[in-house]
Amino acid sequence: MMLKRNFELTKYYPDGQTDSELAFCIILEELKKIGRNATNNKKISTIEDIANKLSEYGGLNFLLSDGDSLFAYHSGYNSLYYVERKPPHQSMIVAKDRDLRISILDKPENERAVIIATVPLTKEKWTRFKPRKLYFFEKGKKEL
Repeated sequence: MMLKRNFELTKYYPDGQTDSELAFCIILEELKKIGRNATNNKKISTIEDIANKLSEYGGLNFLLSDGDSLFAYHSGYNSLYYVERKPPHQSMIVAKDRDLRISILDKPENERAVIIATVPLTKEKWTRFKPRKLYFFEKGKKEL
């Protein structure tokens, strides 16, 4: 695994053998270096820098949350879109396959949400992610 030879892990180690697990451990190592109290701007630049390095080894799209904020990265592999939903919602989103059906219905008047998907799911205006860019979302809207 080429990634393992080019990045040193000291605190976080993958449980399995996938590149995805290793990539997240590498990202966590970099976040550990800047500290828990780093500004959002510092977190964004750190995650984007390491994600761009990691994407040189292959396609890399991911969502990462610290419980308050959402970081979303698209390396250019396949596609990724987002839509900011705020009341009044224009349509219901239904995602389904053979085993699972999920509906996202209208929410209370003050509730906002961001939905990220590989293809637009509704007729709303979805924004396509730019390659090699980290997006930062907080409280249901894109920031910075």
